[in-house]
Amino acid sequence: MATWHLMFQKPAFESAQLRHVVDSLKAAGNFGGFPLQSATYTRDTADLAMSI
Repeated sequence: MATWHLMFQKPAFESAQLRHVVDSLKAAGNFGGFPLQSATYTRDTADLAMSI
């Protein structure tokens, strides 16, 4: 199992956009063909992170 951390710099991306990405990944169940066990929105700071 691998953990991917995707980082998005603000203000280019808003929290709502990243929550949509997480919801879409959960619905798809995979990331580029790799099966997902979980997708989470990690934090909302100057830098946003998403773990998949």
